[in-house]
Amino acid sequence: MKLFNTVRGLVFSSLVVFSGLANSAIIEFNSDQTQVGPLTFENVIGDIDLTVSAGIFFRNSDRLSTPNNTNSRLSVLTSSGLGVQAGVNGVDTSIEIDGSGRNDALVFTFSEEISFLGLNFGNVDDGDTFNFGEINLEGNAFTRSLTDAPILDNQFTFVPTFIGTAFAVGTLIDDSSFTITGINIAEVPEPSTLLIFSLGLIGLTLRLRRSVK
Repeated sequence: MKLFNTVRGLVFSSLVVFSGLANSAIIEFNSDQTQVGPLTFENVIGDIDLTVSAGIFFRNSDRLSTPNNTNSRLSVLTSSGLGVQAGVNGVDTSIEIDGSGRNDALVFTFSEEISFLGLNFGNVDDGDTFNFGEINLEGNAFTRSLTDAPILDNQFTFVPTFIGTAFAVGTLIDDSSFTITGINIAEVPEPSTLLIFSLGLIGLTLRLRRSVK
């Protein structure tokens, strides 16, 4: 019976892993030549495309400015990773994501639903923090899931993961500044694929149960 319980635990752990991490990938961001957005990356995982644009966090509220507003902020890609620079009427000369002046935000929009597993950062100093959350692009509503989260070892892993099509990362702290050098994402399994996998695991569990009786 102990063997059965152990195997059953492994089976259902595998189901959780399969449903959350199927076909995961780390997407790295760097370019020898500066590119100004909105930036488009095709087939970042499977046939899913990614657009990276820029916005502004409103302080003390769960709101985000309209992405791609060229009079406010632009997404930018350099050898240091993804950052944000001021638009045509801006005075912010930094190309990092920072909270100086206005609160920079990068917006990641995927062509299909994905599972967001983690972030890799660059140009991080002690005490740098970030905000992260999901976006409803129809109403520009931002659900802030992480506020002033510390950046340790230049990376952050989400537990649990976030599933959706649009996300924002930025900062509200004046002294915080960083770039995004990579994201860790996974495809969300099709319901039919997940059902087949689930039925297979359940069948295996029942067979093992009979064999240990």
